[in-house]
Amino acid sequence: MTLHSSAQAMSPKDAANYGAARTRDLAFDAVHSLWRRRQSEGMLQSDLAKAIGRDEGWVSRTLNGPGNWTIRIFGTLVSGLNGELEINVHALEDPVPAPSNYDAYAEYADLANSTTATANSSYKMTWNTGTWEPDIAQAGDTGIVVMQIKRR
Repeated sequence: MTLHSSAQAMSPKDAANYGAARTRDLAFDAVHSLWRRRQSEGMLQSDLAKAIGRDEGWVSRTLNGPGNWTIRIFGTLVSGLNGELEINVHALEDPVPAPSNYDAYAEYADLANSTTATANSSYKMTWNTGTWEPDIAQAGDTGIVVMQIKRR
């Protein structure tokens, strides 16, 4: 979860709401990414519904937005999509760890260094006049919750 410096001045209740919304949105984005992959491989909503024991209408509504997603719903969808869940939480003061396959991209170092702002940015939300708005910021200066879904 990334907190913009102005967001850190929120009330405890607003900060808690921000944290819950940000976590839910990260989970939704991760599941939806895997869902798009499964669709491209030929999976249908009816296949997912059958895999998780739910009706197609529920699957459709659930995949259209995170609404009231719970950890159970998140886990059910990941399992039904034949995915693997990995959650990493970093302290605000900790640097973002390098990916385990970092050296696989060594030959692209010059390209990455020429686009540092893009390569090192992370999706953030900023509280602004009563709404959450997207914001781009350097990943190294904030804490981040990283969610990945891997195929088994």
